[in-house]
This record gives sequence, structure tokens and C-alpha cells, in this order.
Amino acid sequence: KILNDAREESKQMVQTAEEKVKFMLSKDEFLKKAKSVAQALVKEAENEAKEGKKATNCYIVNVTDEAIKALLSGVSNIKNVRSKIKK
Repeated sequence: KILNDAREESKQMVQTAEEKVKFMLSKDEFLKKAKSVAQALVKEAENEAKEGKKATNCYIVNVTDEAIKALLSGVSNIKNVRSKIKK
């Protein structure tokens, strides 16, 4: 009986150890997947930020180009009025 009890206890200990190992492996796999997903999200956010910066820069260039055109047109109008006044 003692021997059978010891075998049963040993069997239970092995099962418990196997379950712990399986849990740790599944936890490790979960953490690896979570890390991979997090890295992908960070990369995607970085790419979106770069695209946002490009779009902002393009908008600024367009707005300043329009401002320059308007200023040059205004200067041209002022020169025309000035030349008419001089005559």
C-alpha cells in the first residue's frame, strides 16, 4: 500500500509539473504573440505619423505658394497704380 501511495503521489507530482510546464509554454507563446502584435501596431502608428507629416508639409507648401502668388499679384497691382500716378 505504501508503495502504491508513493507511486500515485509521484504520478500526481509529474502531472502537476507537466501542467505547469504547459502553462508556462502557453504563457510564453501568448507573450510572444502579444509582443509581435504590439510591435506591428507601433510600426503602423509610425507609418501613419510619417504620412501625416508628409500631408501636412504638402499642405503648408501649397498654402505658402498661394500666399506668394497673392502677394506678387498685389505688388504687381501696386506697381501698375504707381506707374499710372507718375504719368
